[in-house]
Amino acid sequence: MPLFVILFGAGLYVAAGFIPPPSPSMSPAQVAAMYRDHTTGIRIGMVLAMYAAVLAVPWAAAVATQFKRPGAGSPALAATQVAGVAMAACSGLVSMTCWSVAAFRPDYYSPESLTLLNDVGWILFTWTIGSLSLWEASLGFAILLDKNSEPAFPRWSGYFCFLVTTLNYPTATTIFFHRGVFAWNGVFVFWTSIGAFFVLMMLFQVLLLRSIGRERRAELNLQAHDGRVPTNG
Repeated sequence: MPLFVILFGAGLYVAAGFIPPPSPSMSPAQVAAMYRDHTTGIRIGMVLAMYAAVLAVPWAAAVATQFKRPGAGSPALAATQVAGVAMAACSGLVSMTCWSVAAFRPDYYSPESLTLLNDVGWILFTWTIGSLSLWEASLGFAILLDKNSEPAFPRWSGYFCFLVTTLNYPTATTIFFHRGVFAWNGVFVFWTSIGAFFVLMMLFQVLLLRSIGRERRAELNLQAHDGRVPTNG
């Protein structure tokens, strides 16, 4: 997860300059100028962001494996978690491909063609939240269905997953607005919906490490009880 955040931030923010996102109300001439003036940065940024998107899938799998213990929820929900992140990663890769194609030959394409690629890229990028909502909801249900005395994740984190899922709904508005809080660069779409997802990921990185640590300590205690590992004192 730390590598995901570093690569994603370096790609979209530092190299490409896509954070904050360009306004959907930009004219074709402005969009063309953006890609022609920042060609190299956008190319480098898309490569970095591409690797970041791929890294999200094994991380989601690591979270899902915490529900493989007896009584720890539904295996179907664990599989759905991984599928949701995989779908989002694929959607994100397609959006990055659109931006990469626009930056591949920006002097060759017309401003209208560059605007089309830019629009498709940003709408796909914000709509990845739809697939991520599948991950969030299935994760939330899995947490609440965990009946172990010491569950993999605290129950409050399951309710937080549902809260973030609710905050994702405004991303559906990106095809209706060119400006304002519901546009793809608006407060409710980019900063709230996508921002909440990253907060959730960072939270579960901490909770995942704690869960793995508890599981490891339990294994060591069991081995010590069985006489396979010497104990102190």
